[in-house]
Amino acid sequence: MSTATADRKHFQEILGHFDAGMLVTRSKTDELRVRPMLVAELQSDADLLFLTRAHSALVEEISEHAEIVITFQSDSQYLSLSGTAKLERDAGKIQDLWSEEWNRWFPEGSGDETLAIVHVQATQGEYWDAGLAHGLNYLFEAGKAIVSGKDKPDDEAAEHGKVDLGSE
Repeated sequence: MSTATADRKHFQEILGHFDAGMLVTRSKTDELRVRPMLVAELQSDADLLFLTRAHSALVEEISEHAEIVITFQSDSQYLSLSGTAKLERDAGKIQDLWSEEWNRWFPEGSGDETLAIVHVQATQGEYWDAGLAHGLNYLFEAGKAIVSGKDKPDDEAAEHGKVDLGSE
């Protein structure tokens, strides 16, 4: 497996751990806007689907500037995804995506005619992973460094990768 393929696979594995991210858009006045968004669906190509109201500031912003960034973080993993966003109106797909958790934001339910899907087509991603497996490897490398008289291990504190998501 090539490094690019392994990085892409690892990126998508990390992305699958997140339920919500911070979506960055550009306003009509070119100011950056950031809002939390619950992931409705992660597709196999790293595209993401979110639910929103069709007549919201988010929809206005992506209609003016489709380029977006989404960031995700946990205690030991960080991820950013760049792409373009587009609005989709598909009541059947909204029904398929619906779960009870959505009632908190959309109390009218999945039949709410003001609901729309924000489809983010991923183009690039970047991750930093200092998870347990990497941490154990780092400890092993640190032990080797101490035994061999090095100041620190050759390994970085977190695995880092950049991935092209625009094509398979």
